[in-house]
Parts: sequence; C-alpha cells; structure tokens
Amino acid sequence: MLVFFQDGLQPTVQDLLTLMMIISDNTATDMVMHWLSVEQINATLRDLGLHATHVPLTIRKIFENLLPRADPTQDLYALAAREETGDEPTDPVALRRLKPKDEA
Repeated sequence: MLVFFQDGLQPTVQDLLTLMMIISDNTATDMVMHWLSVEQINATLRDLGLHATHVPLTIRKIFENLLPRADPTQDLYALAAREETGDEPTDPVALRRLKPKDEA
C-alpha cells in the first residue's frame, strides 16, 4: 500500500504497524524491520525463548530470492560454477532454484 503514496510521506510507527497488521503491507513491514534492525528482532525472539525462530531477511529480500531472476542465464552460470567447483550454494533458496523440481 505504501508504495502507492507520494514520495516524502512520513508515517508514524503506529501507522506502519497498523498497515502491517490490517492489510499485511510488505513495505510497512520492511520499514519497521529497518527501524528495529533484524539483529534486534532476532535478539528479542531469543529473549522470548523462541530459539527456533529467526528473521533472516526483509520481505523485499525474500521476494527477490523466490522470484526468478530477470536474467535466467544467471541461474545457469551458478549451476555451471557449482558443477565445475563442486561447491554447493549456501543460500537454501538459491539451492532450491538450481535443483530440478523432482529433487527439490
């Protein structure tokens, strides 16, 4: 929703939290994550005893990793490099994208 507003808008934290919760606004979520910091969010989760839960990426980064690249040959280059060196990608999303569907 926020992406449709004019530049220069300065929503309050309450505005951002409202947009996050009521309409699941990804931009508002990323703004709050930036304001708090991913490190602080993860520290709070640990403090709450949620040791198996962590926030590795912003919403934008999640979508960037899940959506195909604008240039699909980049995936082919990564696959060729993996075959040449034997190194496995460390990013699980990238690894899923490189594996055939029956192996994913």
